[in-house]
Parts: sequence; C-alpha cells; structure tokens
Amino acid sequence: MTIVKRPKGRSLVSIVAGAVVALVVGLFPAAAFATPPSNDNFANAEALTERFGWLDADNSEATKEPGEPNHAGNPGGASIWYTWTAPYSGLATVSLCWSEIDTLLAVYTGDQLTQLEAVAADDDGCGDQSRVTFTASAGATYRIAADGADGETGYLFLEWGLAPPNDAFSAAAELVGDAGTVAGDNQFATAEAGEPEHGPNGGKSVWYRWTAPSGGTATFDLCASYFDTVLAVYTGSGVGGLARVAQDDNDCPDYYGGRVSFNAAAGQEYRIAVDGAYGDQGDLVLTWSRAPLAPQIHVSPTVVGNAVDGAMLTATVGDWGGTPPLTFGYQWMGCSLFGSSCHPLSAANGATYVVRSSDVATRLRVFVTASNAAGSATAASEATEVVSPTVPINVTPPRILGAPNVGVTLSVDEGQWSGTEPFDFTYRWQRCGAGACVDVAGETDAIYTVSRNDLNRRLLVIVTATNGAGSATAASSPSRRSSRKPACVVPRVKGKTVAAAKRAIRRAHCRVGRVRYARSSRAKGRVVKQSPRPGARKAIRAKVNLVVSRGR
Repeated sequence: MTIVKRPKGRSLVSIVAGAVVALVVGLFPAAAFATPPSNDNFANAEALTERFGWLDADNSEATKEPGEPNHAGNPGGASIWYTWTAPYSGLATVSLCWSEIDTLLAVYTGDQLTQLEAVAADDDGCGDQSRVTFTASAGATYRIAADGADGETGYLFLEWGLAPPNDAFSAAAELVGDAGTVAGDNQFATAEAGEPEHGPNGGKSVWYRWTAPSGGTATFDLCASYFDTVLAVYTGSGVGGLARVAQDDNDCPDYYGGRVSFNAAAGQEYRIAVDGAYGDQGDLVLTWSRAPLAPQIHVSPTVVGNAVDGAMLTATVGDWGGTPPLTFGYQWMGCSLFGSSCHPLSAANGATYVVRSSDVATRLRVFVTASNAAGSATAASEATEVVSPTVPINVTPPRILGAPNVGVTLSVDEGQWSGTEPFDFTYRWQRCGAGACVDVAGETDAIYTVSRNDLNRRLLVIVTATNGAGSATAASSPSRRSSRKPACVVPRVKGKTVAAAKRAIRRAHCRVGRVRYARSSRAKGRVVKQSPRPGARKAIRAKVNLVVSRGR
C-alpha cells in the first residue's frame, strides 16, 4: 500500500478538489474547451462589404450545424460563414486558392440554413483548394460557406470580387473629347470568349470606347497606373472581329505601363482594352490626348547574318512605340573585341552592310535612329561575333607573262582572288609533256627563265594564295611549246611583189626597212635588190631594205 502524505498547509478538501479537476482534464482534452470562430454558425455569418477584397481566416474548432448541407458534396464538418451583397450585376468570383488546407467552398441564397438555394460550389478548383465563379444580381445577398474537406482545419485565405462594370466589351465605358483622364481598376476582370490577346498572358481586361472628334494623332497611356499594364486599341463592333490599331506593353518611361499613339480618323470609334500582364491587376489611370509621341524603343535592333568578311549583314529596326509614321536611319559601327568601344564605319549608312577585310578581328553593331514629328531616338543592336576572315577563292586564273623561248625570263600574273586581304602568294613552276606535268626543281619564285631543258615542253605555274583563314591554289593555262629564241633570218624576196616580200620578211622575224624605187628591166613593182643578203642571220626584227622596179 502506497501512502500519500498531505502537503503541509493544505486541507484534505482542497486536495480532493484538485484531484477531481485533474481527472476531468485528463478525460476531456484542452481542445474541447477552445472557442470556435465567431462566424462558425450560419446566423453569425461575417459580412463582406466591399466590391472586392480578401481576408485571413481559420476554421480550427469550427463545427457543422444540424441541417447544414454538404458543401461541394463533401461532408466537411468545420465550416465558417460569410455574407456578401452584390452592388451591381456581374460576374463574381470567390476563392480559397491560397489556403493551406484542402478546402470546400459553396455559395447560396436564402435566409434559413435548412432552406438554402445552391448557387455555386467547388472542391478542387485550384489544386486541393476551391474557387467558384457565378453571375451575381444587383442587391442580392449571397451566403458563402468555407469548409475543410472531410473536416480538415487550418489557415484559410478568402478572396472575393465582382468584375468591373466595364469588364465586357459590350459594356465599354465611354471616353469623350480630345483629352482626359479616367480612373478604374481591373480587379477580378475576365477575358471573354473570342477576345484577342492584348499582351503577354493577360486575361483581366476592361474596355473603353472613344470616338475621334477629328482626324490626327491620338495618344493613350497607363503610365500613372500601379500594376504591370498592357494597352491595345482596336476598331470593330464585336469582340470576335476586331482589327488591331496599336498595342503596347512597357512603353511608359518610369514603370511597366502601356502607352500607344496612332493616327485617328475623324468620327471613327475606337475600342480600348486595358489588361494586366501575366495576370496582374490593380488600380488604373487611363489618360488620352491628341499630342504626338516621340519614338520609344521596345525591342532593340538586331543584326542578321554571319560576321564573316565579304558577307552581307542586314539590320532589323527592332520594335518602336511613338506616333507613326516613323522613318529610320542607320549607322554601322566597328567595335572592340568586348563591344564597348565603337567607331562609325565610313559609307555604312544603309539597312545592309557588306563586311570588309578591315573589319576582321573586330565586332560590328548597328545604331538605328527612329524619327517622327515629335522627335528622334536611337537604339543599338548587340555586337556581332568577332568578324572572321574568309579563305581565298580564285576568281580569275593566273597567267604566264612572256614568250616561252630559251633564255627569256617569264613572270606571273596571279589573277584575281576574293577573300580577306592581304594574301601571301607562293609559286610552283611545272614542265609538261607526254600528258603529265612535273615540278621544276627549285623554281618557286614569281619569275622563271626558260632553259634548254624546256625545249618542246609546255610551262605551267601553280599559284597558292594564303591568308589568316586558310589557303587555296589555282593553275595557269599551259604555255605554248618552248623553243629557241627566234632570230631574223633574211628571206630571199628578189623578184617578189612588194606585198609578198613584206609578208615573207615579217614571217622571218624581220621587219621591212627602207623601200626605194628605181628604173629597171624587171617588171614594175618587183623587188630587184635586197640587203642584207638572203640567208643572213640577224637580231630579231632586224631591218631588210628593198629596191623595187619602176619599170624602164
């Protein structure tokens, strides 16, 4: 038997009372005494008073009332309640998507828990969480139940909202006059079926309409808005058949705001869509005026083509905002290897540029200047890769200069070559005969002296051009057969006519010298005397003098 001593100073009654309390606490956990949420019961629903909003909540210790429906078809068991009255008719959204538990969500109408009319319900509309969308009626009060699937409890994040009055294309808000400013928002706005994409991953658009009082420039901007906006302008009477006039995402100088400018036609109605990029939403300020807008770069110019000597590069202008029409000017630049230090290239002011040999080992950029009535702006492309040389390519074959006669020194015309200059040339002389050509040993200069070994052979030269990119070779046409150096061997022309004598003299590598006429018994016009004598061997093109008969 264990004996428990009474603590000093305590009565037996107090000890027994403490034991009873301890026993009760042990039998009933502390959670049984926790306070449920204030809006646990339908009758104590928390009122949501704004057109849109969000709040933190917790359904820990919440209960399910007798007669309460199974929300979204699940028994639940830990529901909390809200009420919301629609300020006007439109598309309403209620969401628990950012909650930390597996949720249930249901929307009802009715004043009695046991007589509710279901409007919308969802279990897993956004992962394990819930979201509902329904058409709300102006002045109608909706009962919203937030519960945990199978009684799960924990942190809840409730969002609710009614789309703006100008959410639909058909309900576009009207803008009047040449200039003005209007405030609004795209909170809980939606995209309609067939609606065009106004910018990157939108889907929360609101609409405006404006009729141009007169023709001329029209500029719209969202630069004073507080979220990432996109802006688009259209013509057309139906959301599925619109013609885009202008569109922009980030033209505003200080923030990610849309800004467009275009030439409006007098009396034309324009539809203006305001959306949030990547689903962004918030308060917006839309401003319009008739002032022209100077060019503003959206997407930088680019250089199209390979940075290789001799290649043609093409500049794209990029994408620009500003009031049309825009005109464009170009300046090609040669830059350092890191692309930071650049200098303008001469005579390089067009949309295309043919890379020069002097550009090798540099980078190239193009600077594009856009201009309109409001001003000018310049934007630069990224630098190209380092310009590389191109290998030599023979365009016109080499030629042998000179007659292939023994003792004559021949030279080489290298022909024409394309590729990166300068070229280094080397040479190989060949002797050809019996259907084959062989190198002439040791003959690798640009000149060659014909020797006796070349007699009755054809000569050929092979030229190799080399630069930093590589080498290429080209061969000349073979020469005529090599022969001894011709001499003037005086022909016998006595008795020939003057014309026949001249032809014979030229064929003998001589030339006609002085021709003298004298009386003779020979027939008129015939050669009666010549000098030097026939058969004399003289230097090439030596003169042969003639005496021609004048008759008796």
